Amino acid sequence: MAGWQPRPSSEVASTAIAHKKLAVVVLEKARREGKEILNPGQYEHAKDLIKRLVDFNNPSEIIDLRIEPIENLFELKDKGGLLGRINLRVYFAVLQDAGKVVVLKVYKKDEEGQVKRHIIITAQARLRSYLNGETRDDVTYYSADIQI
Repeated sequence: MAGWQPRPSSEVASTAIAHKKLAVVVLEKARREGKEILNPGQYEHAKDLIKRLVDFNNPSEIIDLRIEPIENLFELKDKGGLLGRINLRVYFAVLQDAGKVVVLKVYKKDEEGQVKRHIIITAQARLRSYLNGETRDDVTYYSADIQI
């Protein structure tokens, strides 16, 4: 995870708060992007990775996931195995106060180098729409108690 460590807002927060499970909210646009890019087996694999983000606050539970910060978002990377040659990227935001991870964009990266700027701009615009209440009914929801 490239040196990234999630931190509670206060360094003196208890371990219970620091390891609090989050709900995962997947915007419908991101879900559709995943369905367009991936075959059914690959889609289930990606969904399983995304579900694991409930443990975002507990680095030991997700240490095997490739997650990197990009501006105010995070990028989950996966390639190979069930995905074959697909270089999958999942862009998400962490809303600690709301106890949520919001999946904003799913992307098949074909080019070398840094992520294209328009991808981040799209994800940030979707986050603003979500925060403004414009897309809250257009989501798939997962928590440790509720399965998607």
